[in-house]
Amino acid sequence: MSNARFSIIPGWVVADSRLKGRDLQVLCVLGQHTNRKHGWCRRSQVKMAAEMGCARSTVQASLDRLVKIGAVERREVVSDSGRDSAHWYRVIYDRVTPEEAFREWDRDDELADEDFAVEDDADTPADQSAPPAGISAPPAGPESAPPAGPGSAPINDSCLTPPAERTERGRGRDDGEWDDPSKFVRRVKALELGTASNPWPGAIGSSTTWAVTQFEKLTAEERRLAEERRDAYLAECKAQKVKPVALGIYLKDRKFLHVSPVAAKSQAASAKIPVAPFGPVWAGMRALALLDGPEPVEVPLDVRDRIKQMFETLRRTSEVRALAYLHGKGIELAGDGRLLFPHDFDRAEQRRRVSESGYPRANDLNKQAKERERGVAEARFEALADLCEPVPVGSDLFERWRTHHEAAGWPFVPDPGQMPVVYFPKGGPEGLQQFDIAARAALRQERSNDDAA
Repeated sequence: MSNARFSIIPGWVVADSRLKGRDLQVLCVLGQHTNRKHGWCRRSQVKMAAEMGCARSTVQASLDRLVKIGAVERREVVSDSGRDSAHWYRVIYDRVTPEEAFREWDRDDELADEDFAVEDDADTPADQSAPPAGISAPPAGPESAPPAGPGSAPINDSCLTPPAERTERGRGRDDGEWDDPSKFVRRVKALELGTASNPWPGAIGSSTTWAVTQFEKLTAEERRLAEERRDAYLAECKAQKVKPVALGIYLKDRKFLHVSPVAAKSQAASAKIPVAPFGPVWAGMRALALLDGPEPVEVPLDVRDRIKQMFETLRRTSEVRALAYLHGKGIELAGDGRLLFPHDFDRAEQRRRVSESGYPRANDLNKQAKERERGVAEARFEALADLCEPVPVGSDLFERWRTHHEAAGWPFVPDPGQMPVVYFPKGGPEGLQQFDIAARAALRQERSNDDAA
């Protein structure tokens, strides 16, 4: 039993709308029992259920959900007899664990069982698989736990990834939507087709369904790496004059982890990164597009006549629709049938047209977010992610951003729906000038690095 008085879990998952029932409690139990040496824990579902006072099936359902959400990575363990054993679990902090690490831990586990906090049930029920042969657990004593000492409480070190090492998907986890299982088929199709007219060799003759199954078995971080390193893997195969494996095998055997750093770097200049709507890279690109200023937009000289014509056309079919059309433009209908335009109509119409069509790049990003579609961008734009921060929807800062957009005549972000946060440049509207300077400098540096590579 772990004696840790704290449980470390990722903050982004707390507000995730997909959590149900005991999910958060199960996550906290895993965090409490996480081994401080390597960030993993091995604990049976029976013991977790006993701790929580619930059924084993409840724990299992929560674990399955947490794995799908991307909050937990699960390493299944099968005993020599072929029966399931207590599995390895890790609370996700954006780090892919090499295959070799598990083999090393298993060797250490045989030598120093207690150091790894491996717990097996001595009285395994019929519905729970037996632990692997050769691994024993110390019997639980009847005595109570010793009182807490005067020193600091032990804290589980969950191998947190430094912020500088996080990538787009890691930073964008706050949105809770972009590793949605309902999008897995589309993402595998994208792996098959590629983004630069380079379809996966032999994909037309391979099973997409089987590839999707292998994609589902990966962790959220592994799925991101599989997408990110796709082109680098194919380029390295071409350079070594070897035939790439089928896409499903690439995913099943995690070939993306075998791509050499040199090959990955050589692809950096032409590589594309996914851009999650409402995420940090999306926010940085959008802010720069707005700061670049609007493109010329002309208001037709006969705009008032056009409005009158549209009003009459709508009026012939629906008086209500015609009046709503006028109301939307701040125009009133006089008793004699004349249209009363507000005194600032021309200026307001100019601002409206600029907001709708004067910022095409920003509006394209807004459309992408509205439709919940991921875009792609040059890899150098990844540098913008560190310059943006998550802003809770509906917070004072979020409303300050809305007010600033209205004052500047900028199109605001689309309705985020159930998204808990939307990314904006760090420092609020007051920090836009500093963001502009830092962002353009970072993009110039990335361009230089790519040229040097």
